[in-house]
Amino acid sequence: MLCDGCNESMQRETIVIVSRARGRMRSIMQPGWYCWTCRTSVHSAGDLSEPETAGRGPRVPRGWPVTPARVGTARAGVAR
Repeated sequence: MLCDGCNESMQRETIVIVSRARGRMRSIMQPGWYCWTCRTSVHSAGDLSEPETAGRGPRVPRGWPVTPARVGTARAGVAR
């Protein structure tokens, strides 16, 4: 496949994309066609749906992760 921007050959690869949100880092594997000359990429609908389903893990209960303050409150309640 040739790049529309620079006419160089694009490579089919899967790269790691790291995103940061709310102080947490998350990495996903993103397949697609990449041109390393002009730094562009082309993705099919199937390429874009893979990371969405792969990134979904088990749901975390509300209030997690438990902070040290919550542990202290729980311990104080048990000590009574």
